[in-house]
Amino acid sequence: MTDAEIRQEYAILEKAKKNPKAFGELYEKYFDRIFHFIYRQMDDEDVTADLTSQTFLSVLKHLDRYQFRGVPFSAWLYKIASNEVNKYYRKRKHDKVFSIEEVRVRELIEQGFEVAVVKDATAGPRHPVWGDGYQAAMINYRFLAHAVLSTSDAVDGMR
Repeated sequence: MTDAEIRQEYAILEKAKKNPKAFGELYEKYFDRIFHFIYRQMDDEDVTADLTSQTFLSVLKHLDRYQFRGVPFSAWLYKIASNEVNKYYRKRKHDKVFSIEEVRVRELIEQGFEVAVVKDATAGPRHPVWGDGYQAAMINYRFLAHAVLSTSDAVDGMR
């Protein structure tokens, strides 16, 4: 994003502070991106739609707090979306099981979630030169995750 585009978005935000209808342009630009960002974390379209709406509602509600810092408006928008997802999980305080890659495990841990990996539900490629990808994944997960469990241990823990 160019400096001119960043400043143009800021000008739209300044208009939206006085007239919320002006925000429509940014809503149209970012709605799909925010929806997909949240969906990657939720894997549930209905909840994703609710959280996406809540994200934009929160942005409109707090537009007066937005401070231009020379970075794209989207940085603030994605932060609010992340906060909405975190609030959703904190309010429900229930375990959620979903399939994720190692990068996503790191993100969840950095956000403060407790992550357990089910070792017999994990796959890794076997390569004649590079070796056993499953063993490499297990070693990484033992360092990253809070626990590496068998399926039966995971099921027992959720009861």
